[in-house]
Amino acid sequence: LAFNLFGLDNLLSNPRVSKDIQSFSKHTLKPVIEYDAKNKSDLTKTLALSLIYSSPSKVAEKLFIHPNTVHYRVNRAKQLLKIDEDDVSADIALRLAAYAWLFAQNIPIHD
Repeated sequence: LAFNLFGLDNLLSNPRVSKDIQSFSKHTLKPVIEYDAKNKSDLTKTLALSLIYSSPSKVAEKLFIHPNTVHYRVNRAKQLLKIDEDDVSADIALRLAAYAWLFAQNIPIHD
């Protein structure tokens, strides 16, 4: 693979790998995506944004909700995913899945 620009957006736009990355993302986030569909909630979006921004205040501002709501949703999503907070590789995989999910949903993350 050759890339003219650095960044995940370029990788996710590449048809040679984007399908596999999106499949990985859906599989990784599946319990939360299914919960959202069943309960008409926004746990996936909240979790994904929180993993990208690492600032509950910024996520709350983007979603027009209270920061406490961000904390609640993120904790609930992590429970559903059964996250091991100490597993660095799982954390990186989850962040990639979150970024890819946001990209697929056309949710702007660049300010």
